[in-house]
Amino acid sequence: MRWLSLVGWGVLRGWYSPSNVGFDVRLRKLKNHLIETVAFQFGFGQHLWNVTVDQMMNYSRMLVGIMVVYVWTPALAKLSLLALYFRLNPDSKIRGCIYALSVLIVGYSLAITIVAAGPCNPQTHTDQKCLTDLNLFMAIINILTDAMILCLPIPMLYALMLPMKQKILLGMVFALGSG
Repeated sequence: MRWLSLVGWGVLRGWYSPSNVGFDVRLRKLKNHLIETVAFQFGFGQHLWNVTVDQMMNYSRMLVGIMVVYVWTPALAKLSLLALYFRLNPDSKIRGCIYALSVLIVGYSLAITIVAAGPCNPQTHTDQKCLTDLNLFMAIINILTDAMILCLPIPMLYALMLPMKQKILLGMVFALGSG
């Protein structure tokens, strides 16, 4: 919670801009690329029948790191978009929604990270149902937060004094930016 208030304060003062958050996302993507490059040595991206048992054991050790990066990359992208909306919209209701969505995104990302590293760790938990359920939960919550983020700029666009065609086109630009 303290981190979110620092980010909010930084956004208000102009220190923590969406481009800085975008830089964080690019760093995470680089880390994701590096992890996947190392994981290719252990059978990542190959058919199961081409993977040796030794490669599979090493891959299961790397799976937690891969999952952590996989969880936080879209979360940081969403936080970047929320920071942009925070700067564009001075309405207190919309900013409250932005804070709530930020807490939700950081909360579920942290929860998934803890569950993936603890109870669903593939090294200690051999049942794949736990990982499957975790991935299903992550997909559902990502879709829901994406839909909420897509709806955030609608009141701002509605209040603009532009022709309807321009409002629709601007809405499409926001929708493309969040996809």
